[in-house]
Amino acid sequence: MSSLLIPGSGPILGFAEIWTAFTPVLTASVTDPTLGTSSKQEGRFIRLRGGLVVYRFLIQFGTSGTNAGDGQYQISLPVPATSLTPSNVNTSMGSGVLFDWSESGHKELCTWQWGIATYLIGVVDDATISHNAPFNWTVDDRMSGTVTYQAIT
Repeated sequence: MSSLLIPGSGPILGFAEIWTAFTPVLTASVTDPTLGTSSKQEGRFIRLRGGLVVYRFLIQFGTSGTNAGDGQYQISLPVPATSLTPSNVNTSMGSGVLFDWSESGHKELCTWQWGIATYLIGVVDDATISHNAPFNWTVDDRMSGTVTYQAIT
């Protein structure tokens, strides 16, 4: 186990790893989207003692050659998540922002996990994020968020 040292204090124990880069992948339930030229897929995560994972991601459609695909969107997780409930109901994992470049507007994002998962889904206004919800995804549109979950041990 490594320690984190804050200047002027002793080490804070319990940090198992450092932040690790991870490239998030956006898929869809029917046809995967094409992010296009100059798109961004950035992420990083840290796995702490006890299997707690904190994950930050950014996915942005590019400036040309984009295609929203078809169906409900799914964002890959760096480490599979365990189910926290015996009945495998939706479990809130975190939050984020969706930005519609053409409308210069944003929507707040709530992220969900269904049972044991290798991906998360997003919910806005009681609807899952898809190729045409909460808006039609196109050039320069982006989604970003931070989630916290328990990893499968």
